[in-house]
Amino acid sequence: MLVLRGAPALSDFRLHKLERRLAAAIGRQVELYAEFRHFVELEQTLDQQEVATLERLLRYGPRLVSHQPTGELLLVVPRPGTISPWSSKATDIAHNCGLTKIRRIERGIAYWLDDPKASALAVGKKGDGKAGDSSRQPLLDGGAGGEAGPHGTADAERPGQVGTLTGASPAP
Repeated sequence: MLVLRGAPALSDFRLHKLERRLAAAIGRQVELYAEFRHFVELEQTLDQQEVATLERLLRYGPRLVSHQPTGELLLVVPRPGTISPWSSKATDIAHNCGLTKIRRIERGIAYWLDDPKASALAVGKKGDGKAGDSSRQPLLDGGAGGEAGPHGTADAERPGQVGTLTGASPAP
């Protein structure tokens, strides 16, 4: 699975609003960053030109200032077993651009919280009424490499659902 970073997922206004909601929920200030993460399931390896075309297709929204996010990574992805409307459209567009080696493109949101303790408090654990609703998007622990996706990591490990992000709304 090819994993590509995307544009910031939240406007400054929405990001600060979520930071305030998280701070109210856990009792202290937190810093948060969110960006789209694209997960590309491939039939075959893409050549350099195909990767360049795919990267151009997935360059939308505000430009990402080149930086490496830090903190605890949490991924919000579509429910397992589902294909989002975004995925269907993005995959169709890629195929129409000649990228036939792509089986599916999916999008999630990568959240970075500045403090691992804060992220543990911000996540509603299973059994607390927040994670049991099948209509919610699962929140995955990004693991050490941060390469988890809707179907597992690049090395086929499958991260577990850890809950839902307190105060977060589903991706558009």
